[in-house]
Amino acid sequence: MSTYGVRSSSKSRRRRGLTWERVGFAFARLALAAVGLSLTLLIASKLSHPYLLHWSENRSVAEDRQRRDSLLADNERLKRRRIHLKTPAGEIAQSRSLGYHFPDEHPVRVQEQAPAPATP
Repeated sequence: MSTYGVRSSSKSRRRRGLTWERVGFAFARLALAAVGLSLTLLIASKLSHPYLLHWSENRSVAEDRQRRDSLLADNERLKRRRIHLKTPAGEIAQSRSLGYHFPDEHPVRVQEQAPAPATP
């Protein structure tokens, strides 16, 4: 070295050969990086857990509300149907849908014909 602490340019830098000491240091750096990355991921998962839990609970609540609204709508529809079936017109409509008829009536069933295939 020169007097001012600067290397002289006359000496060339050459690469050192592979030694077990350098391999050990490289392995130690790699292991330290892996441990650091693992700790970082662990901390990130612990910090994000409440937010993920809140998100999944909100989604569950929204699904439950949608299911409740659907059941309330079905309940209202069934109440209106029950009230309609208590009337004479509702009884007649339901009995006709089940295939019953009055004694003086002659039921007729109409069957639609399938269209014939077109010939070329």
